[in-house]
Amino acid sequence: MSRGELSRERAEALIKEIVALKPAWVILEGGEPLLKEDLITLIGLLKQHHLKTYLITNGLLLTPEKIALLKKLDVRIMLSIDGAHQKTYESIRQGSDFYKVVAAAKACARQGILEALNFTILKSNQAEIADIIHLAQSIGAPKINFIGLKPCHNYRDELLTSAEYKEAIKTVCRVAHETGIEFFFDEPFFLGGSQGMGTCCKIANWKCRYCCSIRHRMRFRGVLVHRARWYS
Repeated sequence: MSRGELSRERAEALIKEIVALKPAWVILEGGEPLLKEDLITLIGLLKQHHLKTYLITNGLLLTPEKIALLKKLDVRIMLSIDGAHQKTYESIRQGSDFYKVVAAAKACARQGILEALNFTILKSNQAEIADIIHLAQSIGAPKINFIGLKPCHNYRDELLTSAEYKEAIKTVCRVAHETGIEFFFDEPFFLGGSQGMGTCCKIANWKCRYCCSIRHRMRFRGVLVHRARWYS
């Protein structure tokens, strides 16, 4: 067992604690959750309690056998892909394999378990926002989750400005309308991203309130949209 990893005993105890809270769903993420050798067994324990389960993965370890097991357990897959093209993706996720990940996403889509692609918006990939939506369409992904960058070692270098976030959100709205792909903005876009969402609200004639605890669904020019509302 890797240092800092949950032991089997602690993981099982944690599942009991989660079940006691009676959540509507559980998201398993990492690091990379598929590195945990007993993950499938632990998911089985969750499913015994009829918990809707989502798995966020980079896709590199999604073999046909694991995809089949995850389908049997009715697990919904969210696959992280931070570039619409090989060069960009592999520069961000060094040591990864763009085509292997795309193939894994397509395999999940064929099996009906691909919930969404996850795309963290960075300075180094913002030019590919339209392309990632088109890639999702070609893969068969029904939705893309656009994620704001969290603090990390090069956070300031990759963080978009307020104006860039505004343009990113407008691009998402436009291309989603063209393709019919659902999208979801996850958590605040730091340093003024809420202004960009406010712009989209004006375009769509939405009434915006900023509250991090409220999420709901709406339509933007006929496109089903999941929108998070947060404090500015």
